[in-house]
Amino acid sequence: MNINFHKPSTLDRNLKATIQRSGKIGFTAEAANKLKLSVDKSLMIGNNADDKDDQNLYVVVNDPKEEDAFQVLKAGSYYYVNTKPLFKTLRWDYEKYNYSFEITEENSDGNVYYKFKTSRKERDINEEPDE
Repeated sequence: MNINFHKPSTLDRNLKATIQRSGKIGFTAEAANKLKLSVDKSLMIGNNADDKDDQNLYVVVNDPKEEDAFQVLKAGSYYYVNTKPLFKTLRWDYEKYNYSFEITEENSDGNVYYKFKTSRKERDINEEPDE
């Protein structure tokens, strides 16, 4: 028998993002590294037009950034995207609910994109608001 052991250091961990109360998507350091985010890039964010019940988001990282896409911004070592108008349009109440995303890399016909698997839970009323 040939056993292939997996090393934790080579596995994708904590590839997550969340919507802050300000409407911005913030990325964990691990997610920003995996997506190779920088202020020279932008994100195209879409949803599944074939399945109206699919609440996940689908993201393509543009390098170099494109004008008509969501610009990647940085504050300190923290990457984020100002998505407030998007979530207002989608009618996602990010002030009442905490939206988080588990990010996985997908491949379709040789094109890489990221699936942001969406989960939602009611915010704790005692939770401190995001800055």
